[in-house]
Amino acid sequence: MQLAYDHTSVNKFGKTLSGTVYSESRDMAWVMLSKKMGLKPIIVKLNLGLTLQNLFSQDFDKKELAKFYTSIGKRIKSGRTLVDGLDHAQEFVLDSKLRQAISIMKQSIVEGNDEYVSMKMAGFPERDAYAIRSTSIAGRSSETFISLAADINRSADLRKKVNQVLFMPVMMLILIYVAFYFLTIYASPKLSKFLKVIEQTSMGGGMPKFAQYYYHFVDLFNMHIWISSSLYAIIPLLVIIFIRTSYFKKLINRITIIKTIAERSEMSSLWMSFAMLYEAAINLETACSMLSKAARREEAAIWFRAMGTYIRAGMPIEAAVSRSGFPSYVARGIRAAESSGDMVGGIVDFSNDIAMDVEMLTGRLQDYIQIGSLLVMATIVFGFFMVSYYPILSSILKQF
Repeated sequence: MQLAYDHTSVNKFGKTLSGTVYSESRDMAWVMLSKKMGLKPIIVKLNLGLTLQNLFSQDFDKKELAKFYTSIGKRIKSGRTLVDGLDHAQEFVLDSKLRQAISIMKQSIVEGNDEYVSMKMAGFPERDAYAIRSTSIAGRSSETFISLAADINRSADLRKKVNQVLFMPVMMLILIYVAFYFLTIYASPKLSKFLKVIEQTSMGGGMPKFAQYYYHFVDLFNMHIWISSSLYAIIPLLVIIFIRTSYFKKLINRITIIKTIAERSEMSSLWMSFAMLYEAAINLETACSMLSKAARREEAAIWFRAMGTYIRAGMPIEAAVSRSGFPSYVARGIRAAESSGDMVGGIVDFSNDIAMDVEMLTGRLQDYIQIGSLLVMATIVFGFFMVSYYPILSSILKQF
C-alpha cells in the first residue's frame, strides 16, 4: 500500500523544497528522496488525508498527465531539452503523484538514462513508456507525447461525460439506499403491524406473497439490528472495491459499445505511432514488436505480434494486417492507405477517422446510459410502491 509523506528537502543547489512523495514506508520515502530524486531530506512525515485519498485514486490525474505530455512534446518540438521541459513541468503540475514521477524521471535522465528507462523508473504508464521508446529512435518523441496527450484527453473526456450522466442516478441510488434503511427500521415495522391487523379483521384479505417475504425480512433485520446495520453499511464499500477490480473491468468490457470505444481508441493511437515509425524507415518488424508492448489491450498486443511475424516472413503490410486478426475496419484502412500511394498520409487519415468514430460512439453511449438510468430509477420507485402502499391497497380491495 502506498502511503503519502510530506517532505521538506534541500536540492543540490541548496534550495529548500517542499512536496509529497508516495511510498510503502517512511524509510522507503527517505530513500526515494535521496536516491531517486537527488534531494537531501530534512523532514518526512505521514500525510493521512492524501493517504486515504490515494486508496480511491492510485493513478495520475488524467488531465494533469495530458497537460504534462503536451507541454513536454511542444518544448522538445521547439528545440528545448527534455530536462528543461521536466523542470518547467514541476512548476505547473498540481497532482502530487505526478510531480514526484516527474522529479524521478528528471533525475534518471540527468544520470544518463533514456526516456523509456526513466519513465518506467518513475512509474509512468507502461504503454506510454513503450510508445516513447518506439518513436524516440526515429526522433519523433515530441509528436508521440502530443499524440499520447490527445489519447488521454479523449479517455478523460469520455469518463467525464459518463460521470456527468451517472451523477444524478448515483445520487438518487445513494438516497434510496439510505431511505430503504430507515424504511426498514422505522416505517416498515409499523406497516407490518397495520397489515396484520387488517388481516385479522374483516377489513381485508391476506398480503401478497412477495410482501410477506419482505416483511419477514424486516422482522429478521430488526431482531438483529446491530449486525444487520453493520452489514448494510459494509455493502457499499464492497461494491466500490468490486468496481475497482480487474474482473469488473473485464465484465464491463464485454458490453459491445464499451469494447468498441476502447478498441478503436487504442487502434487510433497505435496506428498513428506506426505511421511515425514507417516514415522514419524503422524496421517494420521492430515497429510491430514495440507497438505490441505499448498496447494496453491484450488483443491489440497479439495482433501486432502476429503482424511482425508475417512481415518477417516477407509479406507486405496489407497481407500481414489481413492475416493477423485485426478488425475488418483496420484491414480496410490499411488497404486504402497502401492503394493511395501515400502510406504515411493514408494511415494518419485512417487514425483520425477512427478517433472521430470514438467521439460519435461516446455520444451514443451517453444516450444509452441516460435511458438505462431512467429505467433503473423507475424500477426502484415501483419496488418501493410494491412493498409499501400496494400491500395495504391489495388487502383492502380484496374485501370487494
